[in-house]
Amino acid sequence: MKPINFELLDWLNGHHNVRYNLGSSCLPFLRLTEYPGFNAEEFDFLLDCGTDMGDPELKQAIAEKYSVDPGQVAITTGASEGNFLVEALHSPGRIEVEIPAYQPLHKLAEVLGSEIVRVPRHYENGFQFDTEELKNRVKGANLLVLTNLHNPSGTALRAQGLREIVEICEDAGTTVLVDEIFRPFSDAPSAVDFGENVMIDSSPSKFFGGCGLRAGHLVGPHDLIREIERLKILLVPNESVLSQRAYLLIMREMNWFLKRGREFMHPARQIMTGWVEGREDVEWVPSEGNIAFPRIFNPDTGESADTMKLGEFLASRHGVLITPGEYFGQGGHIRIGFGRPPEQLKPALMELSRGLDAWWEKN
Repeated sequence: MKPINFELLDWLNGHHNVRYNLGSSCLPFLRLTEYPGFNAEEFDFLLDCGTDMGDPELKQAIAEKYSVDPGQVAITTGASEGNFLVEALHSPGRIEVEIPAYQPLHKLAEVLGSEIVRVPRHYENGFQFDTEELKNRVKGANLLVLTNLHNPSGTALRAQGLREIVEICEDAGTTVLVDEIFRPFSDAPSAVDFGENVMIDSSPSKFFGGCGLRAGHLVGPHDLIREIERLKILLVPNESVLSQRAYLLIMREMNWFLKRGREFMHPARQIMTGWVEGREDVEWVPSEGNIAFPRIFNPDTGESADTMKLGEFLASRHGVLITPGEYFGQGGHIRIGFGRPPEQLKPALMELSRGLDAWWEKN
């Protein structure tokens, strides 16, 4: 078996002691007791194995959110397991993965022995897909893997774009997997609304402050969900009863969580936008999420920065953690996680500015 490398995670874990962490892609976490509707008596139960293939009440609640049948829902141990299960179901073969991309999306396909073909989301096109290019690339592919909101840029695919992607893949006989873990930050529609060849993956880790739950869900056609659940028997057939009960609280109180997250992000997005607009060496496609992927360039020459070296410089000299774009397949950019309260975000961006100024002085 070839070595498994996850350089993005190595980067984040190797620099987690910095003073200003702009590498995180999660909103501030919540205690379970802060969840609306929490009642300790509801958690007074035996820690048994629970129900095979997921708690029926949780599956029903998720199905209602997507207007589908509960038989179209699978409960997973987080979005990462969901992505693995779908890619495993479509391997070996050819799997198309967007670029720039969250690294595990193509690493999983690589480990599973599939042929990986990268489908560009061009910065110059607002990180949208070129439909003609997509038509040529998906022919003969088992699966197309993408994210909405896009990770790393936070840009959204709207109804027209999703419909075109799904129809192109339907004509090619290709399944579409859309990781929608960042979608709650925006009003972008779910991809499940646009075709029978679509599976979506999500979890409460990014928007809902529930990373520690290690829970998630897949939604898709009945036949694929049945195959997913059969495959899942070999991994984790019984999800944590504690996590599922907490996930059910989120589903029941979805409006509270949506209001909390979007109100939190309003000042953060204003601060981030102001910072970008105030720099001559930074440009971006505006994000609808809590992450952004701006290009960093020399204002005198227009040449993109070496963001690997820049990232090391910022961490070691200025205590600022960003993520170099190389870990997403596109150098010259950095991913910034700006889902922080103003009292944390403002000084972090100020120090990032000092770091960039110092970088250009020495380069």
